Amino acid sequence: MGQYHVIADLDKQEVLHPHRFGEGLKMLEFGCDQGGVLTALTLLLACSHDRSGGDYHPESEEEREWLGRWAGDRIAIVGDYSEDADLPAEFEAGTLYQRIADEYRDISGELRPLVQRAMG
Repeated sequence: MGQYHVIADLDKQEVLHPHRFGEGLKMLEFGCDQGGVLTALTLLLACSHDRSGGDYHPESEEEREWLGRWAGDRIAIVGDYSEDADLPAEFEAGTLYQRIADEYRDISGELRPLVQRAMG
């Protein structure tokens, strides 16, 4: 069947869900499409943006707040087969995927319009 993955900010307890970007949940099913979940991750991690052509230029303060939001945080691609030994003990990786589903805020819907605009 295969392992399913999400991209999580372990500090902010937020998650990007590949399905919300039209991509599969298996590791090699996401990240191949232009304008998908990895583009959203790029916007979240960009600590330097809006300074040159080719950068994302936000149209509103709301868009600007998303750019670099995860920069400097602990980020992980977490699979549903994760085991405790996969991350430091504090994360309890064996149950992390389910806790992400239950407790983390899915920000995919809020990032998708930015990704679509970024891709023109």
